[in-house]
Amino acid sequence: MNKKEFLHILEMSLSDFKDEDKKEILYDYEEHFRIGEESGKSEEELIKELGDPNNIANQYRTSNKQENNDGSKNKTEEDNPIIVPIIATCGLLFFNLIFILGPYLGIAASILALFVSAIAVIIAGIGTILVTILSPFFPLYIGVPNGISILGIILLGIGVTALGLLFLIGMCYVCKYFYKGTVKYINWNLTIIKGR
Repeated sequence: MNKKEFLHILEMSLSDFKDEDKKEILYDYEEHFRIGEESGKSEEELIKELGDPNNIANQYRTSNKQENNDGSKNKTEEDNPIIVPIIATCGLLFFNLIFILGPYLGIAASILALFVSAIAVIIAGIGTILVTILSPFFPLYIGVPNGISILGIILLGIGVTALGLLFLIGMCYVCKYFYKGTVKYINWNLTIIKGR
């Protein structure tokens, strides 16, 4: 096979290509032959380097199909940029309603109840102190049980108040971490919806 036969077979193998593309490919191979001959190579050597013209045409064909497939995928995504986020939003909404909302509300209600309980313990401690201090002034309405010292009851009230304050501080930390976890979960959902 010589250069003319090689280019003819290549041209025939590229019959399903557009004329512009075919001319460009043939021009590239004619240039390859010209440069090779200038460097002292024979037509036979250049043909051996290039390989079978039918295989070359098939490689171009495969390359064009891949480019067309990539282009059509990108075109579909460009034509419908909102579909993926809508599907992700619906899926996450369903998942969150079925699996997350119930436990989340249960945990939030428990935290609120514990927070209110901490405040109630503080109020109970302060109330105990006030009742004990005011009992001599209102003997008919408030009474201290016999056999219990007033100082002991006041110290008990201080201890209960301190315990309530510690409980309240602990609940503030729990609320802080619950809030951070909620924000992270919401950001994770938004990241999925945006498709990153």
